[in-house]
Amino acid sequence: MKPKVKKRSVIFTVILALGNVTGLVIATPANTETISTSWQLTLNQDLTIPGQSAGIYLQHGKAVTEANTDQYYPNCRLEVRYPQDKPQTITADTFSIYRVKWTEEDVLLHSNQYASNGIIQVSSPTADDYTTTLYLRSGKQPDVTRLICRHWEDPTGFAEHLSVKQIRSALGKIFTLQPKNK
Repeated sequence: MKPKVKKRSVIFTVILALGNVTGLVIATPANTETISTSWQLTLNQDLTIPGQSAGIYLQHGKAVTEANTDQYYPNCRLEVRYPQDKPQTITADTFSIYRVKWTEEDVLLHSNQYASNGIIQVSSPTADDYTTTLYLRSGKQPDVTRLICRHWEDPTGFAEHLSVKQIRSALGKIFTLQPKNK
């Protein structure tokens, strides 16, 4: 065995042994709230959905267009069941959350092309779309169906779904997201 390899093996073994003896400590976030069906979403002000659209985007506490949404940062979209030709106003209201769904999906940002006898496209995801969907219900506004909150992350790192704090940051003061008993 070469001296360099032996030295690396010894160092690795010592680190592994110390980890087993002392125990590895994994820090858990202090804020571990999880949205569930015992939560509610309160719209604190009226929101206008543009004509010919089924939703409105929110990021950094402001309404934004889809084109101005930065997918790498927390953003949400409030959706209605039916798009209208003219703008629709969603009035201040409290919505019950009756279902929560977490999904991940590959996002293809570009494809590489290689020349051979023909063009061969080789593609791979460069980000994952981490989505939290809150299914909403209101007796006053039954056409409001869901709030979809998401962001893109590199799946090879420590990618996670948005925390409650991150969702609240995207919504700002426009919405209040909290358990029903608060």
